[in-house]
Amino acid sequence: MRVKTISFVVFFVFLFLVSANYGLAENCESILDDGDLKLLKGCSFDKKNKIITGVVENTGDNTYDDVFITFELYDNDNNMFDTFPGHTGFLRPKGTWHFKLGGVNDMANRVVAVQLSGIVLKKQEIQIKEE
Repeated sequence: MRVKTISFVVFFVFLFLVSANYGLAENCESILDDGDLKLLKGCSFDKKNKIITGVVENTGDNTYDDVFITFELYDNDNNMFDTFPGHTGFLRPKGTWHFKLGGVNDMANRVVAVQLSGIVLKKQEIQIKEE
């Protein structure tokens, strides 16, 4: 039993050190709220693989035709040097968009979510011509 306990503790210490060194679960440092669209807690930036993940929820009653999110990228000296966009189409009422945005610039050490917006799908009435 003692060997299993020691192995278990060693594993979690190793996992903690790896995530501290590589930033495997860095917070995006901002929770956005754009009326019906909300960036939920749990947004993260994987520094090693340069991937941003998170969830946007449509809490309203309108369907969005397009949803956009923008992140600012910061270097090791904490200077903002670029932005990184994400986009999805068609987000239903009470729906969620689980995003995984890859290809973030290699210089990025930190990301901050700065803008969340959407375009509401407008219903159009079709006129039928009677002949």
